[in-house]
Formats: sequence, C-alpha cells, structure tokens
Amino acid sequence: YIGTGGPYPAIASERDPEGGDNLFTESIIALDADTGEYIWHYQQVPHDTWDYNAATDMVLTEVPIEGQTRKVLMQAPKNGFFYVIDRLTGELLSAEKYTTVTWARGIDLESGRPIENAEARYYNNPDKKALVYPGVNGSHSWQPMSYSPDTGLVYLPTQDFPSIYVQDPAHGLVVPPLPESVEQHGYLIAWDPVSQSERWRIEHELPINGGTLSTAGNLVFQGTATGQLWAYVADSGKRLWSSALGSSMQAAPITYRAKGQQYVLAPVGLGGSARLIRPEQGAAPGATGPSRLIAFSLGQSHTSLPQVNPLPQLPEPPEQNASAAQLAHGKKLWTETGCYNCHGEEVKGLTGGSIPDLRYMSRETHREWHAVVLGGSRIKKGMLPFHESLTVEDSEAVHAYVIQRSREDFDFLLRHLRKGSLD
Repeated sequence: YIGTGGPYPAIASERDPEGGDNLFTESIIALDADTGEYIWHYQQVPHDTWDYNAATDMVLTEVPIEGQTRKVLMQAPKNGFFYVIDRLTGELLSAEKYTTVTWARGIDLESGRPIENAEARYYNNPDKKALVYPGVNGSHSWQPMSYSPDTGLVYLPTQDFPSIYVQDPAHGLVVPPLPESVEQHGYLIAWDPVSQSERWRIEHELPINGGTLSTAGNLVFQGTATGQLWAYVADSGKRLWSSALGSSMQAAPITYRAKGQQYVLAPVGLGGSARLIRPEQGAAPGATGPSRLIAFSLGQSHTSLPQVNPLPQLPEPPEQNASAAQLAHGKKLWTETGCYNCHGEEVKGLTGGSIPDLRYMSRETHREWHAVVLGGSRIKKGMLPFHESLTVEDSEAVHAYVIQRSREDFDFLLRHLRKGSLD
C-alpha cells in the first residue's frame, strides 16, 4: 500500500485549468507485492490545490463494521478526514473529520469524492486568497499515529491551525505567516475508527508534537514540543508519568525488551520542516537542545535529564551599508522566496537544529554568500541554489536583510550585557 504526494505546480488552476483529477496524486494505491500489479486505488483529494498529500502512515487491522469483520486500512492524512478502507477491495467504508476542516463539508461515501467548499479554492476568489483549515502542514503529518487492538483506538497526534493560501502573480503559491490572532492548537486524540468519533483528547501547549506509541500494557507514550515524554492510560487518557528530555520531540518512541527488562526509547531532537516555518509551533524556548536517543526502563525510578542546550557565541556581524530600499526588498524576498520556511521568520532560526541559524554566520560564510545562495556550494548539506529565482541584486538584498537582523540582535545583546541586565 503506497500513499502518494501532491501534483506540481501546487496551484490547481495553473497546473490543469480544465480541472482534471490528476491521478494518481493524493491517493492510496494497492499493488501486488510480488508482481507490482495494480489492484486498486482511492484518491482522497482530486485536483488538489492545498498540498494535502496521502503520504502519512497507515494502519492495517481488522474491525467490526455493521456486524461483519473487515480487513481494513486506516489513515488520517493531512486533509483532516479519518479514512477506513476495505484493504482487499479499496471500498471506502467511512470517512469523518477528526479536526477543524473548511476545505470540504464531508466525503460522499457513494462516489468517494470530497464535498468541497468552493471558496476554499483561493485562485477563484476575487482577492486570490483564502484562509483554509487544515493548513499546508496538514492536520496530521509524518509524525506516526498508533493503534491498540486492545482498546480499539487510534492515538493520533493532531495539529489544528489553518494556512492563508495566496495565488501570487510573480511567485505562484505563497503561504504567508499567520497573524497572531489566529489560534493554533495541538492535540493527542484517541479516535474510535468504528464509530468514527473521538474518545478523549489531551491539549498540548504547542501545536506540533511527536508521534505516538501504544502498548499492550494499556499505555500511550508521546513526546512534545515542550520537551517532555508523557505516558497516558490508553483507554482513559489519564496522565501517568513524564520526563524532561532537554529538547522537543517529533518522532515516535518505540519499546523493546532486553534481558527481561522492557525499555522505551525516545528519539529526541529538532526535525521536520513544519517546525522551521514557525519555530514557536514545534519547539519551546527551553526545548531546542541536542539530538540524542534516551532509553527509559519500565518499573525503574529515574531522574529527569538536565537540559544541555547552550547557545553558541553570537559573532559580530559585518558592517551594514545597505539602503532602506534594499533592506525592504530583502525582507520582502525573505518571505516571498520562502527563506523563512527553513531559517525562521525575521531570521530567527533554531539554534541546536540541523539547519543553521543565519544570525550566527561566520565571516567566512558571509564572504561566500553568493556561492551558497546562487551557486549551490552547500547543496550536499541541503541548501539548494536559488539562481533561477534570484538575481545577484536580489541575493545581495536578502544578505543585507540578514546582516541587518543579525546586527539588531547583536547590538541589543551588547547594550544589555554592558548594563549587566543579562546573564
């Protein structure tokens, strides 16, 4: 069973003005594992324009449906609907919203197609924009859910916030940062796939949290953006135990046994593009520490680990000689070109993560700016070249904006250190 991604370009009207379904995007496809022969497919979002891919994890199990035991595939993809599908035939058995959804009113079970809200297709609106739930990050992304055959429940890490989708004449699809007035929530939801209803939920402090582990001991484990590993009673949601991790966590824990002792292993650390677009969604200020594996032994007492996340020394940035117009252009390009997707809004990156905080660039890196941004000299480290979308003048403007932001923070720290008002 294969979950597929979305078509490109992302704006449906630019990709296919006639409105074709774009098979086999945003689909679950069943293939014969021995021969690769096609068996069936189910497309969740025909003619997608919101990047609601179907690439999230799937659960295979057997559940009672209308008095009959059915072999099913269950998935909670980005689009906000929980699907239960007969995995032998591809028949859609049920599909219900598990979080806030505004792009569609529901799923027509007879045709399997979504019943869309027309205004969600932003490119048809007079202003070419729309605020749509779920956002481009989805209601459930790659962080795995888990299923307990003992409780019959799925334990689903859910993120509940929208995106503002904009069709921009110069840059195609633009997803600007959300205003602070828009609420963003993150939940652990225990979902009953038979009744398609919520059994219980835990609300987290930040919206993007870790995957889940459910065990035969009636436990559910989940790491959070605030740097905690939590254990809950699986059938009731009662909080049992927690431990500080020193960093936020997005991956799912696992459990294993060695020499008669059961352990829970937590892969801890920053990761995932959703955290980078707006770090405050997925990492609390005190939870940006190092990546590491932490093992806990069940039935044993322990002490919480100390936080080990010292900030690097902030180097003095180069002198700033850019004009106000150049700085304004660089700030505009920072958003429009998507620099903030990885390096943070207003150049506020995540120190301790795998993508560098540009405020901490060395003098050598500043000198190599054009080679990195336009020439792709660090493509092996994941930094793609932007020579097709940025001119040399554009690159200089973005660099000037980065220097300006770095100098503002450097000067702020210097003033307060001289006053003795900072540790």
